[in-house]
Amino acid sequence: MGLTDRRQTIVLFGDSLTQRSFEPDRGWGAALAHLYGRRCDVYNRGFGGYNSTWCRSMLHELFPLLHPKDARPLLVTVLLGTNDAALPSAAPSASAFVALDEYVANLTSIVRHLQRAATHVVVMTPPCMDEHQRLRYQVEMYGADAMGVLDRTNGNTGRYAAAAREVAAACGAPCVDLFARTQLASSGDGVGEGLFVDGIHFSAKGQRLVFDALRTCLQEM
Repeated sequence: MGLTDRRQTIVLFGDSLTQRSFEPDRGWGAALAHLYGRRCDVYNRGFGGYNSTWCRSMLHELFPLLHPKDARPLLVTVLLGTNDAALPSAAPSASAFVALDEYVANLTSIVRHLQRAATHVVVMTPPCMDEHQRLRYQVEMYGADAMGVLDRTNGNTGRYAAAAREVAAACGAPCVDLFARTQLASSGDGVGEGLFVDGIHFSAKGQRLVFDALRTCLQEM
């Protein structure tokens, strides 16, 4: 097989939780590429810090509808909401905040477009977070200048996760409920404990959880 021969493609689309899915030796995207080795090429289109509004603006550039039908991606995953759910009162993450109704409109538009541009689309909800670890991370990063207040909360992110589930259902797309799965898989007494490195980005355990959840979803499609 030459490099110019076309394989089926899988595209992972989202924010930093997708961008970091290719982290060496542990990323969920890298594990997916290994799983589909010699069958599909897996492309990472994760954009750190992006929200649903900014990702929606790139849809036609990243996923054009003009190419031949047999050239469309076999699968696109969509993982957005963690940045949209940033608290508007907490700088600097507040710049990424998107109101819930706007997030629903954006995600609906994204999924509907991708359903025309790809063969299969899977929606993934934003995961929960480790609030205590997030506060500790602020101190590690900024010392005495740390805000001491959360830039996101599980209560608010849970609203966006519920909205993502509803959008997936309305669009007839499979949904991987990472919010529920990360809550259930938390170790210790705290929600999200053991799954993140800074309160919101996945640790090796969290990356494995995402891969296992996505693989199960794909097997059931």
